[in-house]
Amino acid sequence: RIFKHYVTSIESKLHLLAFLPIEAVLYPILIERSTIMISVQLLSVCRINKLVRSFEVPTLVSQLERALADLGLKWSKNGAWVTKVMMAMLLASHIFGCFFFLVARVAHLKG
Repeated sequence: RIFKHYVTSIESKLHLLAFLPIEAVLYPILIERSTIMISVQLLSVCRINKLVRSFEVPTLVSQLERALADLGLKWSKNGAWVTKVMMAMLLASHIFGCFFFLVARVAHLKG
């Protein structure tokens, strides 16, 4: 019953999308058509499908909060909110930094 519910849920489709090895499929194509460094950088972009798993983060955080509450640990609402905002800012700055580095690197290699 649990398996049937999982298979029909949207989470199973997101897990499948995140699991697909896109870079393994595109590796031979990219190696033939471009310089090696650009190919390696493009392969790293092909892993962007792994970000689909980030949609599970709110569920995991609420499960963590419930587990801590069951253990008797109490968080203040403001502290939890500030922590969540800081985590979101850290993730967003990392993603933007990676994108900026990729654009700068490709522009540098093309001259």
